[in-house]
Amino acid sequence: MTAYCGQRDEINCSGCTIPSRTSTEEYSHTPFDQFSLQVKELRSLLWPPTPSSGPSLSRSRTERLLGGPRNRIAGVLNRSKSTRSRAKLLPPPPRDFVIERLRGGGYNRVIGITVPQSENKDPAKLILRVPRFADSQHELEVAVLRFVRQHTSIPVPEVKFVDFTSNNPLKQRYAIQSRISGCDLQTDSKPMWYPNLSHGQKCTMTKEFAELLLELQSVRHPYPGRIEAASVDDGIQKFIVRPFELETIFGRQSETDLYRDREFLQVRPFDPDWEPPAAKPIEQGAYYFMCAQFGRWRALELLSDPFLIAFRDHHDRLAKATDQMSGLGYETYLYHLDFNTAPRNIMADFDKDNPDDLEITGILDWDSTTFAPRFVGCAPPMWIWAWNSEEDEDERHAEDIPPTPEQQELKRIFEETVGFDFLYFAYQEEFRLAREMFRFALYGTGSQTDVQEAE
Repeated sequence: MTAYCGQRDEINCSGCTIPSRTSTEEYSHTPFDQFSLQVKELRSLLWPPTPSSGPSLSRSRTERLLGGPRNRIAGVLNRSKSTRSRAKLLPPPPRDFVIERLRGGGYNRVIGITVPQSENKDPAKLILRVPRFADSQHELEVAVLRFVRQHTSIPVPEVKFVDFTSNNPLKQRYAIQSRISGCDLQTDSKPMWYPNLSHGQKCTMTKEFAELLLELQSVRHPYPGRIEAASVDDGIQKFIVRPFELETIFGRQSETDLYRDREFLQVRPFDPDWEPPAAKPIEQGAYYFMCAQFGRWRALELLSDPFLIAFRDHHDRLAKATDQMSGLGYETYLYHLDFNTAPRNIMADFDKDNPDDLEITGILDWDSTTFAPRFVGCAPPMWIWAWNSEEDEDERHAEDIPPTPEQQELKRIFEETVGFDFLYFAYQEEFRLAREMFRFALYGTGSQTDVQEAE
């Protein structure tokens, strides 16, 4: 999911004109003009107008925003009336329910919505996310957002409304969530573009970012897996952690039931008070998990075509490489797949109390969040002190001393904040390789390119 800051498709948030490109044809979406009418119909159900508050649909105004590859995004603006006495002091609040087409991401169409509130409240700025594909795991995305909000203080969007059916005016599944203020740190056309920040702003961001990484790793579970919503108990949402399923380009693959009773393949309720036992069973170790995953992929491959045993042995060799590693660790932590390596999902804004400083206002794109071995979430965020816009940072140089005093200070702030335990998994060569191997353990080697990279 691409980060967005709530501007129209014709103008970015720095005021510069950019080409407008619709995703309607590319993803066979309902044209925006027609879709906006469906959004208005949905709005009349979720925010029915009353004589005392709320705009009438006859006064509604629609604005078109850019969507993303997998979600259609619409914005809704709800504006309340202002009294005459208040109008003398402040500009009258907007009265229209506004729908804006926003730049979405690969998995959701995104619409900005501004909904009028009562007289003493600012309009509520929301995001409507509609999955682009029928097989998208919409329920998991919503569950993870609610999980992170419930078990951490990390700023993430709040889910306001959700419908996992097509029995609604949109005729599609959708989720409506709060809109995070500010802009992402990676888009060079936006005012918060990381290279353009002052050194003081970068220092502040670095410390806040490191503290968020540590908070992610304060949430633990015995085994790796995906987060799903369970029952609601006394008004509190409960969650389960499901073992990773083997998925290929053809979808989820069925496996033999011979090892379904294994400990690491059981669905378990999430217990926020869980502590690792003094005597740690081998099944809870990262070493066991990695070897077992390579074994699962190997078995699936042979089930599809036993003849491949004579030609493809990369899963066996990956397991042997894992066996040569030591100290992969036992504990499993919450892991954001796309957090460390780039700032595209980090939203920031200027500090209200100190305009020369900034604050991280939110973290986006939690769709692929999982529980994973600790070394996976300790990839060094080299973009902080070694920004390279042309190519990915090479972790082999993560421990190098940066060339300038400013870069050196940023690296020092990060390292002092995360501490020795994090750096132990961040810089050692075997854990850099283990992070690459984790990708094969999780997703397999479904292409010749994957096989070559594994070799």
